[in-house]
Amino acid sequence: MKIDILKELSCPSCKNYEESNLSINEMWEEGLDNEVIEGFISCESCKKVFPIIFGMPILVSNPDEYIAINFVEIQYTKEMIGGISSKMLSYISKTPTLIYTNKFVTSSYQSLHGLGMYISMHYEEIKNLIGNSNAEKNIQNLMESQNFFQRCYDLLKGQFNGTTLACDLGSSVGGISYRLSFDFDRVISLDLSFLLLATAKALINQFPIKKSTYVIIREALNLEERNINLIRRENVEFIIGDINNLCIKNNLADCVTTFNMLEITSNPTLLINENKRILNKDGILCLTSPFYWRPDRTPFENWIYEKNVSSSDSLIRVLEKEDFLICQTFNNIPWILRYYNRYFQIWLNDLIIAKKT
Repeated sequence: MKIDILKELSCPSCKNYEESNLSINEMWEEGLDNEVIEGFISCESCKKVFPIIFGMPILVSNPDEYIAINFVEIQYTKEMIGGISSKMLSYISKTPTLIYTNKFVTSSYQSLHGLGMYISMHYEEIKNLIGNSNAEKNIQNLMESQNFFQRCYDLLKGQFNGTTLACDLGSSVGGISYRLSFDFDRVISLDLSFLLLATAKALINQFPIKKSTYVIIREALNLEERNINLIRRENVEFIIGDINNLCIKNNLADCVTTFNMLEITSNPTLLINENKRILNKDGILCLTSPFYWRPDRTPFENWIYEKNVSSSDSLIRVLEKEDFLICQTFNNIPWILRYYNRYFQIWLNDLIIAKKT
């Protein structure tokens, strides 16, 4: 984490979005070019302390609880990628809320297989992942679709009004963050998953290792190691954060991208408000969603929905009420997630590009 990024960040606990109230409290490991690998950030207002692990600040309202809940995932990341000192591991092992570790549930993306699914979805053309079996040939035509993230970015690229700072919210393994880094001076890549964001950092910053391979499952226990060689980008900062409680100052970003987050957050309207808050005037907002609403993730009362109106049109109305000018909309863009040779999930996503007025 470059120290200069602090002037663009705010405390997610006291929510003072107008002032830069964060500073380096302690530095355990320093990298090149004024960069912090491990250490602590403190808020001058509320005195809360936020750890920096793997060069990624954990800027959530309760960092101790976050570490405790995700302790197993952080350890798993260390085994996968490295980059966490024994001193830092000792510190996070002593967090007072360690009792919360029983909440941790290992889900599919936290496995080697799951990481492969996400990396291939963000960076590969899906047609290159299809084998030669008859079953796979039957879906060849559908799989000719362009990589979802590349297609959306191509549609977005001509809309930028400024190219100083972009924020990619819910960035996962960084497919959009990586693409933004070629058009913007700086990119903030923010996600709540430690493992996914650490993987993005290893792919894009190539720290603490250059991640150039990943594994997918062909069938049963037949694995395939695939190469991925990205150009190293130094202008992307990775931050552990909550998309509904952003640690970013007001009116800062020229572009905000939020891909497939609306339908998995508990309060999508709050997410839109946070997107608006960090955008500067004439800044561009890019939202994608398959509008796959589920009550276990988003309470019914928070769905962006009107009777006899599509979710996409309902979202446009919400954006217009928030003083966004709709620039362009695109419907039914295939978003394909490959699990293994015979199992693909397909969503049809809408892409909405809007300008803050």
